Amino acid sequence: MTAALMFIGVQAYAQDIILKTDNTIIRASIEEINGENVVYHAYDNPDGPVFKLPISQIQSIQFKNGTEQKFNQAPAYNRAPQAPLYAGPNYGQKLTRRGANLYLGTYQLDDNQIREIIGQDLWEETFVGARGQYSFGSAMELVGDVFLGFGLGGMIPGLISNSSIGWTFAYIGFSGALTFFTIGIPFVSIGNGRMNWVVEEANKRNGYAFQPKMNMGFAPHGLGLTVTF
Repeated sequence: MTAALMFIGVQAYAQDIILKTDNTIIRASIEEINGENVVYHAYDNPDGPVFKLPISQIQSIQFKNGTEQKFNQAPAYNRAPQAPLYAGPNYGQKLTRRGANLYLGTYQLDDNQIREIIGQDLWEETFVGARGQYSFGSAMELVGDVFLGFGLGGMIPGLISNSSIGWTFAYIGFSGALTFFTIGIPFVSIGNGRMNWVVEEANKRNGYAFQPKMNMGFAPHGLGLTVTF
């Protein structure tokens, strides 16, 4: 655990890493440690609100200068046999995206972890809206697929027996598919581009160099193609 936290400290310079007794991690800027609490700011909002965390809930702190202070060690009987001490995300890995989800390695992040990694500004200004656009567009495309299957199902009897009912079903299906695809594809494209931008920006802030590529989606706050260097 100490080695893991030291590695995190290298990747997350100028941050204090608090490891709680439940094995969750808080990335912070610590202001004070008194007899009862650790007083800190969020690492991505050093001028924001002050938080207090009881020392009884802290295992250890990896300070930004590389030193470590231990407090309460989680009792051994609370740990599953042969389970790793910390089974959460490895913060030393590069952030990746698959669909509407973000990952560190193979670990799928929840909303709190995403907000912690990308920062409150990217979360509020871009990611939440981008994910909503992508998810809405994907849902529209899924409905379009259903209508497309409906249309193909009606076209078969229409071709075989020139059935007017079959052609009616085919017309309804293809019209519905065209409508929902027309709605869904732009939303997916916009959301896809904006989510990619969030991932790239978060990786850049965490010290990972960009690789040159063209983003065929949209810019983070509107429409337009982007080239990333």
